Amino acid sequence: MSAPRTLDATVLIATFNRSRLLDETLTSLAAMPVSGSLTWEVIVIDNNSTDDTRSTVERHARNFPVPLRYLAERQQGRSSALNTGITHARGQVLAFTDDDVRVQDGWLDAACGPLLGQPPEADYTGGPVRPIWEVAPPHWLDLTRGDLWGTIAIQD
Repeated sequence: MSAPRTLDATVLIATFNRSRLLDETLTSLAAMPVSGSLTWEVIVIDNNSTDDTRSTVERHARNFPVPLRYLAERQQGRSSALNTGITHARGQVLAFTDDDVRVQDGWLDAACGPLLGQPPEADYTGGPVRPIWEVAPPHWLDLTRGDLWGTIAIQD
């Protein structure tokens, strides 16, 4: 049974053994300016991590500006993790991000605006995705060539 949709948005993050990067992602979400009228939450779905993912989420949850929930999904795979998050989401808009990105100011407002209008202006929105590199990008990856970005989930 799905959660009742009582908030404007739910940010969903599936993760597996990337607590250090997740820490940066949650820090950027907490600092992201959001319009005062937007109600939202964040759900992190842990897909069998063996690192300190749970404690990272719990540490952030203590002072997070909106509800931050931790869920565990034992069925391995990103789709299984996100489906669990969707089932528990209370937001009308589902905003997906990864555990290795920093969101930009205005990201959630930009994603929700066209979807929450009366009538809604769009069925889907998207925007730039910039990774947090664990190591320097390989020398052969030309970061000025947007036609190559899709293969590694960088979007503009």
